[in-house]
Amino acid sequence: MTNRLPTRLPNARPDKHDYATLDEETWFVHGGNRADATTGAIRTPIVMANSDRLPADPTTIDDPSYDGLVYTREHGANQLGLERKLALLDHGEAAAVFGTGMAALHAVFFTLLNPGEHAIVSNVVYMRTSGLFESLLPAKLGIDVDFVDITDLDAAGARPARTAAA
Repeated sequence: MTNRLPTRLPNARPDKHDYATLDEETWFVHGGNRADATTGAIRTPIVMANSDRLPADPTTIDDPSYDGLVYTREHGANQLGLERKLALLDHGEAAAVFGTGMAALHAVFFTLLNPGEHAIVSNVVYMRTSGLFESLLPAKLGIDVDFVDITDLDAAGARPARTAAA
């Protein structure tokens, strides 16, 4: 995948539905939009519903390959539209949005950290982030954590010596 935005084709008529014919600034506005099949709207609509129609066999929603919408806390149409646009704007393959910063932090740390690993965390963080690293991650994953003054590069780069437990 290239990290460049599509560029306007020579002698092509600009078409807001064909990103290859758009200038970069226009592409930022139109990228990630989809036409709504129900209303015919040419922009991704804001969906006010918090629940979606279940499939004929609702047991399939637990299948990892199920890609339908069920409930906005799990994933909703608004989040999907925003994620598509953010991924395009950041030249990425995908993006993830969360309802809170702590939900995002949990997703990142529980995805990237493996049991028994070591984390270096700034000693100046949001109180709940500190709690995540002081309690939850050590208890659930055995994560070893050092809180350091990250303005001191030597301290941030050095792992303090551990004393053996008696």
